[in-house]
Amino acid sequence: MAYVLPSLKVYQEFVPVLAGNFVPLNACVVAPQYALHRFEYEDERELLGAYSVTAGNVFTSWPGKTAGSEIDVANAELWAEDAVLRYAVVNPMRVTVAGGTRVRSATWIFKTANGFDRSGDLGTRDVQIGDYVAVASGAGTVLSKVVALVADVIPAVVDAVAEGSVLASTSVAGYPVITESLDAVDIAADTASYNGLADGDPTETYTCTVLTAPTSGAVTGATVRVVSTSGNDDVASVVLTDGVAVALGTRGATMTISTTSSSSGSLEVDDQWVIEVGMTYTKTSPTEGGTYTGARDTRYLITFLTGGTVHTDVLRYVVTTSNGYDISPIRTIAAGGSGSVAIPVGNYGVTLTFAAAAQICGGSIWTIDVTAEADGAVRTIQLANRLTGILTSEDLSVTLGLYDTIEVGEGNWTASTSAIEIIPDATYLGAYLGTEGDSFPILAGDLYISYRELITTNTGTIFEIEDLDAIEDIAGPISADNPLGMMVYAALTQSNGVPVYCLATAGSAAADYIAACDILAENEDVYSLVPYDSDDADVRTALQTHVNDMADPLIARFRIAWFGLNNTNTRAISTETVDGAELEVTIDGLTASAVGGQFVTDGVRPGDVLRTNYQLSGTGDLIYDSYVVDVVVAEDELTLLTGPAAPIVVAIKAEVWRTLTNAEYAAELGAVAVTHKSRRIYCVWSEDFTLGSYTDLPKSVLAAALAGQRSGVAPHQPLTNVELSSITLENSLGMAASSLNTMAGLGVWIVTRDIDGTVYTRHQVSTDPTDVNTREQTITTNLDNVVRQCRDNVSDLYGRGNATPEMLRLIKMRLVTAEASILSRSYSPTIGPQLLAFEITKLEIDPLIRDAVICEIEPVLPYPLNNLTLRFRIV
Repeated sequence: MAYVLPSLKVYQEFVPVLAGNFVPLNACVVAPQYALHRFEYEDERELLGAYSVTAGNVFTSWPGKTAGSEIDVANAELWAEDAVLRYAVVNPMRVTVAGGTRVRSATWIFKTANGFDRSGDLGTRDVQIGDYVAVASGAGTVLSKVVALVADVIPAVVDAVAEGSVLASTSVAGYPVITESLDAVDIAADTASYNGLADGDPTETYTCTVLTAPTSGAVTGATVRVVSTSGNDDVASVVLTDGVAVALGTRGATMTISTTSSSSGSLEVDDQWVIEVGMTYTKTSPTEGGTYTGARDTRYLITFLTGGTVHTDVLRYVVTTSNGYDISPIRTIAAGGSGSVAIPVGNYGVTLTFAAAAQICGGSIWTIDVTAEADGAVRTIQLANRLTGILTSEDLSVTLGLYDTIEVGEGNWTASTSAIEIIPDATYLGAYLGTEGDSFPILAGDLYISYRELITTNTGTIFEIEDLDAIEDIAGPISADNPLGMMVYAALTQSNGVPVYCLATAGSAAADYIAACDILAENEDVYSLVPYDSDDADVRTALQTHVNDMADPLIARFRIAWFGLNNTNTRAISTETVDGAELEVTIDGLTASAVGGQFVTDGVRPGDVLRTNYQLSGTGDLIYDSYVVDVVVAEDELTLLTGPAAPIVVAIKAEVWRTLTNAEYAAELGAVAVTHKSRRIYCVWSEDFTLGSYTDLPKSVLAAALAGQRSGVAPHQPLTNVELSSITLENSLGMAASSLNTMAGLGVWIVTRDIDGTVYTRHQVSTDPTDVNTREQTITTNLDNVVRQCRDNVSDLYGRGNATPEMLRLIKMRLVTAEASILSRSYSPTIGPQLLAFEITKLEIDPLIRDAVICEIEPVLPYPLNNLTLRFRIV
């Protein structure tokens, strides 16, 4: 019969039931109990001692161990708190001050800063405050820490002075130069007293134009306008006198206009002549100086408002900066004195020096670029301790280490139930310097052992736990490492306040569960049994045998069992050679070869993955390289889609693994359920799930949650489409409905999630989906509850009375009372009553066995509403 999923998907309400309304179908988890000594919990930490890098360590006892417990050595972890991991050795270095606290390297840069990159040996990590430092010298070794990183000081720079304007060139003799074309007059000039420095004109060109004609003779009385080329020395009008020198501008030059002896003419309006004048002048080159103490880079501009000769004239100048950082008021260079003169430039120590008698043109501008003192490369480490006795001339070797709390990798230590041994010169793989898998020597640290121990204190007693706060006191910590506590927690989160029972096993073997079943056989209260180690087929068999035994008519303690299916969808396909040796391969390009391989025989196919280059990570995890199989060429040869960067010429361990298709995976899971084929056995599967904050949990924990949920609802409430609280699911496989139907059709109870993330039971199916009576859990759980009520109502009669008509009437009365009690229970309209009808079809004394009474009852139970058809007819 093909499996059909219930065709109307409507979430049922989680129906709360009044306390005392019925005897609950209590969940009972059966699992090993471990005491945990976890490093991450302060109150559980177990200190071994300080690590010895030179000798290693040997510890002959496990701290905190309980007497009689069994250490789970494989689960143990070694931790080092405040481990010192060496990341650099710098040699040589020098102490900056004898007996001081600073050491400096001439070549290493310890931190990327100020435009300087850290040294390449430091990778992506700067030396950091708090790092470990060991300074070794002839005087011994000083251990300390980094308290500061000190940058070199780049001194302030006062650049060479530069001309900020086009300064007048040096003037020489050759003046005056007169240009004229007049026949009526002779023109002469005298420049001996010319001085144009004040305005910045050591040379000048004057254009003279006659404004009015002479009043007497050829020259006298004529007026002339004098215009300077610079525009700094114009004279509006000068009155000429024949043969008499008159001022040419205002700077000391003169001109003489005389009548020629041969001319009969005179000056006329608009007559014009040009006179070039100059002075003896040497362009000065001042010198910058001083030490700049400002905090910002800038450019100084020194502008002379008036010019002249140093020591002769009063010179006025002003200082500004290109960015406005430093401005000074107008200052003067006083007349008098001798020698060179250094003038202040701004307010931060810069000077500009002029030689004695230097000539400065007014308007001259000089510029000086200054760079502020700055931090340079970080080459100095300041330590917490003084380096007493170490001299600045000594070569020092400085070891740098970082502090971290680490899990020590497996290659550095070994453990047995009687000893824990750590090797000297242990290392840790990390990426502190930016490269994955760098090896860092462990120099020091406090060692802690993190482990769990199997305790058997509670293996002989079934405990009842009513609330979450009581779990740890009885079942131990709530942790994936303590199955008993974790499973009780899972059940209680779903049980709607109904207590959960638990029983610790002495281990994980089938024999341990068989022993637990012997104890469970004596208990009247437990119903849903959930073993932790349900991956073990023998454990599942032991629980199913117990459930079947308890259902024997002579015992009638009806129970169900839940198994979590942890089957992964990956499989090792080919791991050995034809001789049974470990498979080893070489890889050349895309060709993988294995001597003695049996790839064809093992069924390797394209898409399978070749794993090789197995190694341990820094935390002891097994890692490897993977290559996808493209073609199976022969028993001993594969072609890969991609190969390693370099050929593997020496044969190394390899395995071929396969990720099952969803259809294959579903069939495999279903095959497990088929092996049980019982209405009392439930095989639970989901994708990876999280319960609250707990991850990486086995499916037996999910089964415990379902058992808890069953205990908290009415016996006849279907759990199909019922939500599970506090649980989230991954959806990495993307199982299609067809694959899920395959699983359910073979008897797998599937927990899945809706599109909005709601986690729910897809169908309350047992491992015997033959028909509705064996498939639907509520038929079994409801019937078990009804039978228990009837059994309890007559259990005090057998062996204490006689088989008489009066006894038959008493039995009937008791059964009718049980029926009435069941029918009187109040449930919501969603699930209705537990019984639809109850008929005693036979009640008589056995005609052959006179001390036996035969009673046959036909209860009519409600069936789950799995299918609903709505038909609308328009007439």
